[in-house]
Amino acid sequence: AGRREDSLVLIIPMSAQLSVRSGAVDATRRAVKVLTKGLHTGVQAVSELDLSRLGSPRMVILPSPGCLSDEAWRGLMEYVDRGGTLIATGVLERDPYLRLTSRLGEAGIPGLGPIPVAFQELLFMNGEQYLLTFSDLRQNWVEREAWTGEAIVWESRVGQGNILYSPLPLELADQFAPAVQLYRRGMELAGVEPELIIDDYIPTTFVRLLRFAEAD
Repeated sequence: AGRREDSLVLIIPMSAQLSVRSGAVDATRRAVKVLTKGLHTGVQAVSELDLSRLGSPRMVILPSPGCLSDEAWRGLMEYVDRGGTLIATGVLERDPYLRLTSRLGEAGIPGLGPIPVAFQELLFMNGEQYLLTFSDLRQNWVEREAWTGEAIVWESRVGQGNILYSPLPLELADQFAPAVQLYRRGMELAGVEPELIIDDYIPTTFVRLLRFAEAD
């Protein structure tokens, strides 16, 4: 009893999991691994269909949903407007019926609509260049957001909060490190300190810090 809530929330994109063209389950699993094994931090899961449980976390992650309900998007924008930090990747502009919306433009992000990923994609983030690969014929079913020029991680100020957006679905790429760097940058923007710093970490070992209110 008395366990403190996590500062980070992972949105489970339920609309995408029911879609015929979705990598949402794989993206969600990778996001959990990035947070727990790459950044050694805890995360609370909240369904897209029940954002009333969102509360006021420091950072919210929406991992490559492919499609999302209008209600969920409005809820996330209200969260950002109040001062939250949202990390989002991949295609966001499809609704649950796969109809295109104008969500990115309304948030000040210059996306051009969904297109299939290539086998190899370049992404620029914080002055660094990352080469991503999408093997196992993922270019047949994984989409990215089209972009003018090179794909970059876009930081947008909305209301009192921030959106950190990658047009590439980092959680569905073969490489692990780019998603770690994106989430770490989001934690910096949100003012979330790493819970643990581990030397000689063994990747197959799960380490988690639990905090309790009465222990502070």
